[in-house]
Amino acid sequence: MPKTVKYLHRPILIGTLLFIVSLVYYANAAVNFPTVFNLDNHLNHAATRYLVEHHKLPVVSADNADITFSEIGTTRSLRPPFTYIVSAIVAELAGGHVESQILQQRLGASLIGALTVLVIFVGFYVAFNHTGLAMFGALAIGSLPKFVFLASCNNDDIGAIFSASLLFSSVLALVRYGSKTWVLIALALSCGFVLQTKYSAWLTLPWLIGFSLILLKPVWRKLLRLLPVLLLVGVLAGGWWLAFNMINYGVTDPTALVHAAELQSELSDLKPNSQGYRSSGVSAFDLLSNRDQFLSKSYKSFIGYLEWLELEMGLSAYLFYGMLFLVGFIGVAFAFASKEPSPRKELFYLDIVVVLMIVSQCLFYLHHNLVRDIQPQARYLLPIVMPLMYLFLRAVEHAPNSVVTLGLGSRTYGFKSVASAGLIVTCVLVHMVTMTTSITPAYAARPFHSTVTSPKRFDIQKSFNIVSASDMAYEYREGKLALQRTGNGVPTLTLDSSFCELLPLNALITLNVSSLSKGGITLRLDKNKQGRYDNIVWRSFSAGRSAAIISISSEGCTGAKITLAKRTNKITLDSLQISELKIHTHGKPI
Repeated sequence: MPKTVKYLHRPILIGTLLFIVSLVYYANAAVNFPTVFNLDNHLNHAATRYLVEHHKLPVVSADNADITFSEIGTTRSLRPPFTYIVSAIVAELAGGHVESQILQQRLGASLIGALTVLVIFVGFYVAFNHTGLAMFGALAIGSLPKFVFLASCNNDDIGAIFSASLLFSSVLALVRYGSKTWVLIALALSCGFVLQTKYSAWLTLPWLIGFSLILLKPVWRKLLRLLPVLLLVGVLAGGWWLAFNMINYGVTDPTALVHAAELQSELSDLKPNSQGYRSSGVSAFDLLSNRDQFLSKSYKSFIGYLEWLELEMGLSAYLFYGMLFLVGFIGVAFAFASKEPSPRKELFYLDIVVVLMIVSQCLFYLHHNLVRDIQPQARYLLPIVMPLMYLFLRAVEHAPNSVVTLGLGSRTYGFKSVASAGLIVTCVLVHMVTMTTSITPAYAARPFHSTVTSPKRFDIQKSFNIVSASDMAYEYREGKLALQRTGNGVPTLTLDSSFCELLPLNALITLNVSSLSKGGITLRLDKNKQGRYDNIVWRSFSAGRSAAIISISSEGCTGAKITLAKRTNKITLDSLQISELKIHTHGKPI
């Protein structure tokens, strides 16, 4: 074999090439995907922008004036910050070379995505000692349409996939190399990274750490000697975020989830963690019976599906990945049913742990949709995509190497090599078909365009038909509306449906505000007389005269509430202006 070809088979070179190709591919996608990529991208951009501008994590609620809140009163600034920190650093570095701030931030997700592909390749090579299997596993995940979306747009899900994959790869290294010091440090490092990424990755911790501790039982003395070093590595890698929360939100709230729930209760009428299918009378059995296409949408979303654009990936992608996962589960079922003793029992136990980890992640996803939020978006399951692919590669590894052989010249290739080559080619073809038939036509050049009508001025006294007030006094003065906090609760004005009649479908509302100090105001709409007022928009304003500009969809509006944000005691609404925002995609308004 020529020397050059021999070098190409070296794992280090292949891993490096996979990283570079992935980085270029994801960065190119970040450039070409529209800026209106998903419904909550502005929240991710705001969380990153705060880090770029202030070079520190915000403290909620002390820094609320500079923080963006979602429609239900939550904020990305309270979430684990790994992805936002990386995106902020990359945005700073790219600032002198890339003009678009959105693209600057997206490149951080592209870097994390490429690192994830590299980590997955290394992990699978460690597990199977086979370049072809490792390369296919990395390519299959790296070209998963949903993964490409996440690696091309600033979001915290890509960080969760990275940290969970790094932890799983560290466990695979522990199985193969044992309790070597560098393996233990890799485990501590990966655990730390999990702690500062999205909570969906945290579910992998108890299973993989528990399995690791069982494997390390014979060398617990060594583990105890290294414990200070391992703890330090874990704290530096991500445990510091828990300490940050305990300092700012209390020692009993290391994840800031309690503070987030209190903040959401203050900013909206919704009870946190009570907005899922169960609130509409839908049970777990209904969802598992594919009620409202829950299972179908979840599977499509896992592979690649943008519901708000009704963008599907095509039959080839859904069948290809479905086949991989099905073969993986069938293979592990045969392994469990086999009565032949395994030469390495730890691999058998790891298979059990992987299955339990996958099941627990799916149960969490089901519970999340039942009680917290109606979102059949299986990106919450993506932290287990590497363990899922591991089961498939284990099934391929179990097959005898003599099942299929291929002779080329003086060399003979066994089943794993032949299968790897065929799978890699199939994976690339499926991805190309998906790109050319589904994604590219939907994301043609400049598919989004918008126009804004001239603002129309309204009389506040005539426009605001106030139904009730809570913890707030109000008074009309010369066509202006003076508001003042009067109690310890959430100061709120409730308006009737006549306000909704003033709003176009997509409205830009300008509230001109006068205040002696800086503060914040929220506008919430009730949809279809549900009494939820969960379409919330927060805007901050400075001392003196300023404008709070609110962009909101009025579809189904049947009432509205105006709320003063925390520590905002007294303001005057000078005037009200409303414009219509017309947004189009594929020739259709959204």
